[in-house]
Amino acid sequence: MKVNVTAIDAVTGREDPGGVARRRREPACFLGFPERPPIPDRLRRGKPGPAEGRGAAGGSQAEPEKDRLPRSGRGSARRRRRHDGKTRRGRHQRHGHRRRDCGRGALRRDPVGQAARRPQGRPGARSGLTSDLRGRVVSPCLSASRGIEIPFVPLVPQETLQKSAAGAVSEPVYLDCAATTPIDPRVEEEVVHYLAVEFGNAGSRTHPYGLRARRAVERARDRVAEVVSCSRGEVVFTSGATESNNLAILGLARAGSATGKTHLVTTAIEHHAVLEPLRILAARGFRLTLVPPNRGGWVEPEAVSEALRDDTLLVSVMHVNNETGVLQPVAEIAELLQGRSVYFHVDAAQGFGKELDPLRHPRIDLISASGHKIHAPKGVGALVARKRDGTRPPLEPLMYGRGQERGLRPGTLPIHLIAGLGKAAELALDECH
Repeated sequence: MKVNVTAIDAVTGREDPGGVARRRREPACFLGFPERPPIPDRLRRGKPGPAEGRGAAGGSQAEPEKDRLPRSGRGSARRRRRHDGKTRRGRHQRHGHRRRDCGRGALRRDPVGQAARRPQGRPGARSGLTSDLRGRVVSPCLSASRGIEIPFVPLVPQETLQKSAAGAVSEPVYLDCAATTPIDPRVEEEVVHYLAVEFGNAGSRTHPYGLRARRAVERARDRVAEVVSCSRGEVVFTSGATESNNLAILGLARAGSATGKTHLVTTAIEHHAVLEPLRILAARGFRLTLVPPNRGGWVEPEAVSEALRDDTLLVSVMHVNNETGVLQPVAEIAELLQGRSVYFHVDAAQGFGKELDPLRHPRIDLISASGHKIHAPKGVGALVARKRDGTRPPLEPLMYGRGQERGLRPGTLPIHLIAGLGKAAELALDECH
């Protein structure tokens, strides 16, 4: 089975069906596997054949095979002399011992030949699975693509690509938005404005700078609340999703100990920012149940419901898995928790501003959000503490100070970061949904 492959010369941009231009630039790479250049005659293993054309053109007979040596490497002039059997190399030839065909000098001047001299059929070697341009076997993973034209760009197999190399790129392409996202230019403009122009302290209410800073914070709070359909007073700004997770989990510990509810339920695929606080509580006497995922990577809502007990305090399930991207059924789990007094926390670092409907379920009590996942600056996030029957979850602060953010997160508010998070939340609502 063969794949219809269209070769494209990365230098000229024209089609190269036979791969001629690609073979002239060595070493090349196709679909990630390096191709071997032709082996020079002087580097081939075994005894070379008789010299061609010496008898006809020069009138002299070819030298005997045992007397001809490669003309490369250090001391090549000495090696070209006839060996009378007195040297070690001569003794090897006289007794039929096999010797190397090249010296260290040849290896140094021809680095490509080093890879070419290695036998291709050695045990443990990677089998040649590239293309059928040279009659090679097609990889099984490409056999299903029969009839599809697959363009390729030859790349030099080295760690750092040079601009002069075929197919090289000058700058990498960023594709790791699950880790972080580049800041949106409109968000950057908002951040710079409140960093350099409106730089007032939101806690200062006796002059216009502080009042304008306070209004910027409340405007950002409204935008974040609109994403999850909650009220302004239910949003607490933090330094990121990690702090939000710790505040949601550790903040409930005192209330759980006071009421005798010391059982915690989570999944085995949560982020470390959730698992580590839960393990800290487990070391303090809380009991922890980890619900495993199914083969598809998500947690069955019924499995979470079956793990509940009368003394269960909290259920924590992530919205979108940061490694696999699998969406967890948080809305279905929230439905199964109706009528129970257990608190439900969702780590929405990967899903906030992207999947709106599941996070708007009124049975979700706590939601952790991160700014740099939605093109906002790093260092800012939020914890949504949704009220149930008019009562907010009984959270305790992790640190103490003047009492900012409803007493849950003291310290001077970073107005520029909060304004950037609010702008990013607004853009997520307007452009993504």
